[in-house]
Amino acid sequence: MRCCAWVVDGDLAARVADGETGHQVQDRVRSTLKRIGLDHGNEPVLIIGHVASLTTGISAVCDNGLDVWGSPLPHAVAFTMTRREQTWHCTWPVAHTSP
Repeated sequence: MRCCAWVVDGDLAARVADGETGHQVQDRVRSTLKRIGLDHGNEPVLIIGHVASLTTGISAVCDNGLDVWGSPLPHAVAFTMTRREQTWHCTWPVAHTSP
């Protein structure tokens, strides 16, 4: 199973080899972002991770929701997430291709 099944197919029950399911990834990212928000308040922080896990997890906590399914985060593109009370908001980056 490819982890992209979480993003492209929306199959969160899929498991990567003997690793996590998409649901487990969403729970882990949601918990981590909650801890970051509590620990850092309004301070800027840098989050680095893998495309599939960040796409799956961030789409679960941001108000973008299912609008991003099928559109994985582009590699090595920075974007901003902000927290308002308990809700995260993000501007989903778009991959740029060379002409």
